Amino acid sequence: MLQNEFKTLYNIPSFVTEIFETDKFTTQNIVLSAYRLIDIKAPLATLAGRIIQRGTKNFDSPYKLTRYLYSLNGAILKANTIKLGDYQVFLIALKILNEGFFGQNLFEKSLNLLEEIFLSPLLDNGKFKENYFIEEKNNLLSEIKTLINDRPRYALERFIKIMCKNERFGISNLGTEEEVERITNSELTHFYFESILRENRFLHFVGEFNDDNIDKAVNAFKLNKSDADIENCSEIIIKHKPEVVIEKEKIQQTWLFLGYRYNIPSNNPLYGALLLFNAIFGKFSTSRLFAELREKMGLCYYISSSIPANKNILIVSSAIIWKNYKKIVETTEKIRLYISKDIGDNELNIAKKLTISGLNSIEDDSLSLISSRIEFLLRDPLINLSKIKEWVEDTNIEDVKRVASELWLDTIYALRGEL
Repeated sequence: MLQNEFKTLYNIPSFVTEIFETDKFTTQNIVLSAYRLIDIKAPLATLAGRIIQRGTKNFDSPYKLTRYLYSLNGAILKANTIKLGDYQVFLIALKILNEGFFGQNLFEKSLNLLEEIFLSPLLDNGKFKENYFIEEKNNLLSEIKTLINDRPRYALERFIKIMCKNERFGISNLGTEEEVERITNSELTHFYFESILRENRFLHFVGEFNDDNIDKAVNAFKLNKSDADIENCSEIIIKHKPEVVIEKEKIQQTWLFLGYRYNIPSNNPLYGALLLFNAIFGKFSTSRLFAELREKMGLCYYISSSIPANKNILIVSSAIIWKNYKKIVETTEKIRLYISKDIGDNELNIAKKLTISGLNSIEDDSLSLISSRIEFLLRDPLINLSKIKEWVEDTNIEDVKRVASELWLDTIYALRGEL
């Protein structure tokens, strides 16, 4: 093991390059990402992340691109657009076997391919190839239309849209049917070259690399502009009492979501206490919500709590029978208040072990490692996994009680089953 955190190699305006040097993996991983504040153009960025994998100037079909990846000893290419808090992040990831095993100049060939995918995607008469555009647009429309059949995901999307209306986080990464229907190939092509290719970028490496290879990569992808910066995100509207929204569907189960807000800055050591509160509250099967509401009282099929990346909210999600709705909401709030008054030493120690174990597991997967680093960069570049683990270890019972007492219930949403 060569190091245990990312090291910043270049930090010029609009372009950050970092490396996590490790001999833990038999692969070298390169991830190029461009980030933007999410807005009504979100479906354009999502479509771009899909069509970009269809081919390049020199590999003008998915088949030819796949064959070339195979020739690079089975290199793996992934492109996607994800939502992190109020941001959309466009990612192209390339995983190759460690060059030291083969000595075939794999890194340089792979770098050239990554550069071509990003800067010279497959075009036809100045636009993305029309049949690929139509296919990817229809795929996205189909995903949106069938989302309602995936009840938990649909209910979560509705809940976030309601809780975070007038906030960027409330904007769907997929867009709506109407928004996607209006997208033209010319608009998507223009958006890609005039927006994504001009956005702030991160370039990350995980594995063993030599300095010459890193310099080549930086020169290939660095920006010429220097007028961008990470912005503060959308303003939160404080509600005087929880907003309650009940929607009905002809389904058997009811999907229930409770949204809590908190005011803990990302660079505050109390963030460690927040993670431990979540562990005690509902993240694990050993947590109080599951033990009380599922195992002891039998009021729900499942219940858990989670903290979305880069957004100051905590979500309790549960599958229930509608008649138990009020009891579950009341008991969930009672459990939160109980935690603010009483936590045992053993309970805190178990929460610390589970939380640290979860953070450690991020380092077992190279792409997870890079994804978590991007999350931290968008929050505060000085934060890293080691710092988070340190905060968790240093947290005491009173810290967790304080966090529990300062959370407030903002939104209650239920997709009510009527069968």
